[in-house]
Amino acid sequence: KGRRTTFERMSAVGYAHKQSLAMDAWNTYAKGKSHMIYMGDMGMSEFFGLVDIAQKYKMTMNTGYFARTPLYDIRQYQAKEMELLMAHKADLKQNIYIMKDVNIVTQLKAKGYSFIHLNGYYIVK
Repeated sequence: KGRRTTFERMSAVGYAHKQSLAMDAWNTYAKGKSHMIYMGDMGMSEFFGLVDIAQKYKMTMNTGYFARTPLYDIRQYQAKEMELLMAHKADLKQNIYIMKDVNIVTQLKAKGYSFIHLNGYYIVK
């Protein structure tokens, strides 16, 4: 009792390996960035999926998971960043732009942006 079976150990190792590969991929896109900008509404699952990455790479985030969300301010900021993206004036060297909303992705693709799809998120390349 209390001992893991071989299957459980293998599953845990497989999961850790997948997480490691995902972190390697994030390293390519997050390293050297200072700010993470999430475009769209962020719920608990999005927040907890991204906060560790932001923390690991010492990035600030434009939004989060709040008890009382300053929704107006967040949406104003996202709208401003979207305008900068659409005008090709966004700071892609300092910021990492992340989204799940396919409509936003479609708009940005029409402006010539390309994306990487990682862990369910679209990241502007």
